[in-house]
Amino acid sequence: LATYADAELIASITRKAWANKVSLESGAHRDTAGSVLHDLQSGGGLIAFINDRPIASMRWFNLTPTTRELKRMGVLAAYRGEGIAQKLMTEAIHIARQDGVTDLRLAVRVDQPQLVKAYELVGFRVDDTLIYSHANPLSPPPVVMRLILV
Repeated sequence: LATYADAELIASITRKAWANKVSLESGAHRDTAGSVLHDLQSGGGLIAFINDRPIASMRWFNLTPTTRELKRMGVLAAYRGEGIAQKLMTEAIHIARQDGVTDLRLAVRVDQPQLVKAYELVGFRVDDTLIYSHANPLSPPPVVMRLILV
């Protein structure tokens, strides 16, 4: 679990993980310790390490006590394809259940359609009725996905 002191580390991981992966208008390129700290204070986050080296992170924002939005999962390029993202997602789902969250949401940038299938593998489904609360007005609206936890 990330602490408030990890805000700069998470911002750095996010910027590096999203570099050359998504368009420059993505807010991930401008993540700061302050923006990450806001998310951590309003929800939480995770950092994955290999041999004490931080290699991936994600965070979430609580919309209500039972509804949570996941955001900004990023795995450094050298570690992609090793199941790190799936492990982070599994842990985030486990924590959400422990916290009494019943509605878990995330958004997928339209320029990352392969991620829809990856999130479907862990149970998320596209929900066209939802609007993502952190959508970037400079980008096309994302695909919003939902996982109902019971």
